[in-house]
Amino acid sequence: MSTAPYQLVWGPGLIGVTVGSALYGIGVGQFVFYVRAFPRDMVQLKIMVFIVFVLDNIQTFAVTWTYYHLLIECRLKDTPGCVVYMPTLLIVSILFVYCITFIVQSFYTHRVWIISGRNRYITSAVFVSALAQLVLGLLCTAGLIHTPTYQVLFTIEYSPLAAIASALCDAIITISIMYYLRPARTGANRNRRGNYIRKLNAIFVQMGLLSFINSLAVAVMYYIQDNGVAQFLTAGPGIILSKTYVNSMLSVLNARKPIREEQEAQAQRTIEIPTISTIR
Repeated sequence: MSTAPYQLVWGPGLIGVTVGSALYGIGVGQFVFYVRAFPRDMVQLKIMVFIVFVLDNIQTFAVTWTYYHLLIECRLKDTPGCVVYMPTLLIVSILFVYCITFIVQSFYTHRVWIISGRNRYITSAVFVSALAQLVLGLLCTAGLIHTPTYQVLFTIEYSPLAAIASALCDAIITISIMYYLRPARTGANRNRRGNYIRKLNAIFVQMGLLSFINSLAVAVMYYIQDNGVAQFLTAGPGIILSKTYVNSMLSVLNARKPIREEQEAQAQRTIEIPTISTIR
């Protein structure tokens, strides 16, 4: 482990836990909203959302307990169990981050397949990059299981590669949706349908950019490390990575509710004038 001050070593991760806790709370609210607003969604979609929510709960508990262990139970201690070896729960947390990312990106793969008119090349590029993220993540997890130390966690080469693959996947998804939902292509510029498409497009793009920037931050911070304090900076964005994906997926799903309500309100305000027969 680094000889840097304790607060500098674990500070970035603590910031990540704090921000991640806030995002976790938002995700719980979005999950409850989804369950109440869309009881008639397909069973497969409900199962996927439930699995992601359960994995996110376990991941949140695992990483929160890890930092409680580090900052409270191991305070002022320098035993190997505190400063050298990782707890098993932290390895489980890291594994679940990669699993959540893959599930959400697979969800977006299906959306790109539909929006692009079943374009095999774009959809394949999205899925392959998502699969590469998962495979690299599993290799990273395997390395941590083999050598469960903090030094390996912050220096293993598979971690930034998985982040790059994830960022690439997010970039392809975002650009594809921007392209296929642009007004000039859909032919809906000024009508109500065009407004709905623009709103949906904006949600896709905003959520995609958030996860893209976060994944890219993990890779960039890894490569600027100097084997000193900088190597621990990756903990910040790494901890909140799964939270951005969970909120991204739920935001896209829940966005259907206000859009549908607006459509229904517009339909109710539209008054059709009946045809008056010619008076003879």
